[in-house]
Amino acid sequence: MSTVEKNQPRVSGVETLQLEMDHEIIGGLDAYAATLRDTPSRPETVRRIVRDWLRAHGHMRPAGSRGGTRPEDLNSANDD
Repeated sequence: MSTVEKNQPRVSGVETLQLEMDHEIIGGLDAYAATLRDTPSRPETVRRIVRDWLRAHGHMRPAGSRGGTRPEDLNSANDD
């Protein structure tokens, strides 16, 4: 963890996760970050990749989602 990250204020609901990655993965992260308009830090790049993957595979709700249709609102018109 860099000095900057250590000095960041703690955010409620956030945990620190320390990872070891080989140089090939780090190179891929850096290459991907360089293609993004805001060139995020490595930790932010990892967060985005993980978040996007989890959403794409149904393990996390899409941004802005409120959790689907309430049971009392279910009917044949909204049955997928």
